[in-house]
Amino acid sequence: MPSNALSPRLAIRISRRAVNSYRQVDTASALRQAISTLNQLAPRPDLVLISGDLVDFGHPSEYATFKQILAELTLPVYLIPGNHDNREHLRAAFTEHRYLFQHRDYLQWVVDDYPVRIVGLDSSVPGKPYGELSDESLQWLDTKLAEQPEKTDAGHGASPPVC
Repeated sequence: MPSNALSPRLAIRISRRAVNSYRQVDTASALRQAISTLNQLAPRPDLVLISGDLVDFGHPSEYATFKQILAELTLPVYLIPGNHDNREHLRAAFTEHRYLFQHRDYLQWVVDDYPVRIVGLDSSVPGKPYGELSDESLQWLDTKLAEQPEKTDAGHGASPPVC
């Protein structure tokens, strides 16, 4: 829950592979450095959004490393998969992130714990090198937005927005 529910602060978004990049770039070190910086910010952000690709190949061992690095973060964090992510392995690694289980088929979610409603959109396409929002995902988004039309929504996904 934010430090001051009446005065929303900053939501920090980190994007692109958090653990390795084609086994050539040590993005884990950059993530550790970003986390160190985030932990020292004043005023403190209310949350951190990390959008995919969270890992490079979607292997369980990559998510274990990613989770270990994220344990250093002292702020609430929300994850959004990218096309390199594996939904099943991501959920298995982050079972305590209950928001990841809101939708049966996709890792898309809504968090209403902040003055602005945070919406995570899953644009990953299993086995494909690209992302897209399916008709089902867009219908889900329409339904979620209509549930609380008076509340401001902040939608996030790994692929460029289409709405």
